[in-house]
Amino acid sequence: LFTDEELVKRLTCEGLDSAKDKEPCQNYVVSGGPFIKARLLDDFKNQKGIGETIKARFARLEFEIHAPSWMGKLDFRINENGKLLYTSKSKEMGQCARAANSSKRFDCDVTVSPSSDAWYNVETRVEEGLESVNTLDPVYPGAIAFAVTGPLYLDVDSNGWTPPNTAPDIRRRDGKNCD
Repeated sequence: LFTDEELVKRLTCEGLDSAKDKEPCQNYVVSGGPFIKARLLDDFKNQKGIGETIKARFARLEFEIHAPSWMGKLDFRINENGKLLYTSKSKEMGQCARAANSSKRFDCDVTVSPSSDAWYNVETRVEEGLESVNTLDPVYPGAIAFAVTGPLYLDVDSNGWTPPNTAPDIRRRDGKNCD
């Protein structure tokens, strides 16, 4: 168990100089109920997990979202460089199955092929419009179910991952900008 200050240092890699040293501290899933497993795979079945970098022109982002049945309906979002790429309602996304009567809510396999180095993360939360009925009441009355992964990095030119020149798309749930 960590104090708030220790946890922030571990998640932000405070005090670490090299990118290689920082990789392990970005391997996290922040969760208020559901759990997300995610990884990137290349053509040769090499794989890298959350907080790691894979060198490939394109990759498959595989992820599973798990939650108990009493948690209600969940949605997910896939973000590329902090901007929305797909949601659970996107038809062009690829192979994604919604499991019925199981703790596995989603089992997805999505091909990503950015034009330059990119990072990805997966979020899940209560389906929009159902916030008042889909809470964590059995364990934490009034809290809303959510989870988000740390970044998964794709180095498309295999010369070391370079951060994108874009700022994350920060929006409220109603779609308005957070100005």
